[in-house]
Amino acid sequence: MAHPAKWRQPNRLMADHAELQPRTREPSRGLDPPPPWWRGRALRAGLTSGVVVFGVGLVTLRWDTYGEIIADADPGWLALGVALLLVGNLLSTWLHGEILSARGTKLAPLDLSRLVLVPNIMKYIPGFVAQAATFYQLGRRAGVDRRGVVLLFIEAMWVTLAVTAALGAAALLAVESSVPAWMPACILAGSLIVLIPAVRDRVLRLARVVPKDAPDALGRLNLRPLLIAALGVAALGLHGMALALGLGATDLTFAESVAAFAGGWVVGLLAFVFPGGLGPRELVASVLLAEFTSPGTAVVLVIISRFATVVADVIAGTTALLLPSSSRSARAKAAGIYASTAGEATGG
Repeated sequence: MAHPAKWRQPNRLMADHAELQPRTREPSRGLDPPPPWWRGRALRAGLTSGVVVFGVGLVTLRWDTYGEIIADADPGWLALGVALLLVGNLLSTWLHGEILSARGTKLAPLDLSRLVLVPNIMKYIPGFVAQAATFYQLGRRAGVDRRGVVLLFIEAMWVTLAVTAALGAAALLAVESSVPAWMPACILAGSLIVLIPAVRDRVLRLARVVPKDAPDALGRLNLRPLLIAALGVAALGLHGMALALGLGATDLTFAESVAAFAGGWVVGLLAFVFPGGLGPRELVASVLLAEFTSPGTAVVLVIISRFATVVADVIAGTTALLLPSSSRSARAKAAGIYASTAGEATGG
């Protein structure tokens, strides 16, 4: 039975309503004011877990052994080593801010410091998940959109890892050691390749961090984050020299310190299942340091370096955690890292 013609006519009211609807979905502009940064079950659980794990680690630490090792170091040089690591944390904050600025997003310094420094405490929970989750929660509460937080985390880690590996490999090539030259040469070449903007952009698109139809927003070379990351590596090398001088080892050069501690940092970061890279980082750093100093000095040096790293992370993270939130930056001033490029891709 055929339906009457009037039944087959479209609903005019629904057609008019459809014409009023946007043809494309507008990207999130971050206009909704986020809740205070300390709210959220996931964030509170992560911070609580970090404090518990760190406290258990302090209680179970063999203070009789490590205390003697730390007591043998000169307090002045040890304090200088911690200060240089704090400088490295500040440089990391600056690096994240430059990446945000390149994407059209501005955060106040206090909010940016909290976003970068507080998750460093969470890295001592095994699995790397707590650190990434805390970073994501703080980024969202600062007003950065979801894709923007992920992109910031990946790109900052990408730049820092590649620059540290490249400079560590170059330093290892510049000094005399028993390590075959082809190993640091391959690491140096691979690090330089992944720093090419087109390669980085291609990998991020394949990982679906950036949609395939988005404009080529990452295909440009920004030297400022690379220089900031290089300054962070220099601070890492200087901290090793300061600690070595505190132990009376005056024969450790800057290039040797960079080669050892940069190599250990890269391996520790890649071994993310270990809390803060604890174990693999010290193993690689001590093996490389043994090329330039005595084995005993190398072991003592990496232990003191780990102690200084924990102290610096706790000082920086706790200070950023206790600082008041900026009333001028309860959310990002711009649309978010990815919102503008997504709008161009969709015709918005």
